[in-house]
Amino acid sequence: MLATRYELTGLTNRREASQRTREELALRPRRSQQAQSSFAVVLMDIDHFKRVNDTQGHAAGDEVLRRFASVAESQIRVGELLLRWVGEEFLLVLPGLSEHAALKAVERLRERQACESFGHIALDLNITFSAGVACCGEGDGIDDTVARADCALYEAKGSGRAV
Repeated sequence: MLATRYELTGLTNRREASQRTREELALRPRRSQQAQSSFAVVLMDIDHFKRVNDTQGHAAGDEVLRRFASVAESQIRVGELLLRWVGEEFLLVLPGLSEHAALKAVERLRERQACESFGHIALDLNITFSAGVACCGEGDGIDDTVARADCALYEAKGSGRAV
């Protein structure tokens, strides 16, 4: 049996997420009247994460990843999917949401993360993240949608780190 969770964070891994997004795409014909797109994806990247590893050590970096994942997971709703994508990047799959609604979900998550204290890891440590949002519309595949979210993420990072 293949593992479906990433050990460090407890989040769904890429293999399981890939299967679940394929299932979501298969449901598209039944959901086409429910929403403009079958789902939105949000690619999130913890800002300046390398600095945490370099100054506080990898154990501190692992704790940041665990706490970030825990806080993010506490904000997702039934049917949504959060996974650690790679490194300090996380992917959020939001079925049935428009880009506008997905942006609201990101802001809800950003507000909750801002309230989280990381001071036990390092004094005055604040963790923020940048995000890119893309919708998987009719005829789109998950890989193309994630690639668009990735481009949006790097645009956000280039313009001051936000959405």
